[in-house]
Amino acid sequence: MRPVLSCLAALAIAATAPFGHASAAPAVTAEKSPDFKGYRTYSWVFQEPPAGLQPGVYEAVKASIGRALAKKGYVESASGDMAVAFWLGRRDRIEKTDWGAYGGDIYTRLGVTPATGPDQGRAVTDGTLAIDLFDAATKQPVWRSTAVEELPPSGADRRLIDKAVGGALKPLPAAAK
Repeated sequence: MRPVLSCLAALAIAATAPFGHASAAPAVTAEKSPDFKGYRTYSWVFQEPPAGLQPGVYEAVKASIGRALAKKGYVESASGDMAVAFWLGRRDRIEKTDWGAYGGDIYTRLGVTPATGPDQGRAVTDGTLAIDLFDAATKQPVWRSTAVEELPPSGADRRLIDKAVGGALKPLPAAAK
């Protein structure tokens, strides 16, 4: 299992890729271990969807991040204390079939290459969401959370987007009072 912050990227590129199943905590990095006592408001780095990102996907993710920040006490403002940006990406891969004790590396041990077929593996799309927070005054990054999730082919909905964003922003400290 992978971090809950799923690849809304698949949403961005495919506009239909949702988040699969829950996983470990998202990876969080912070520049200089910021003191969040000075941050109460936020604005957006991008006012329009970046090139290649469908407007509906952009708005859905942006709204979800806004709701999650509001739950932590942050207020959106035209000139916030911090600026928020998010990035989406996707990666396709093949997940090999686990044959357990009856297969796996037996082909390697026998020196043969098995025929490929639908039972040899499955195509998987992993999505990545990264949320960056910048100090609005200095324009320097202060916090980042990223997560990767396996995306099912069925498409995303608000519940899945909210789950992914909530997981990514869970480690973020609440706004100063």
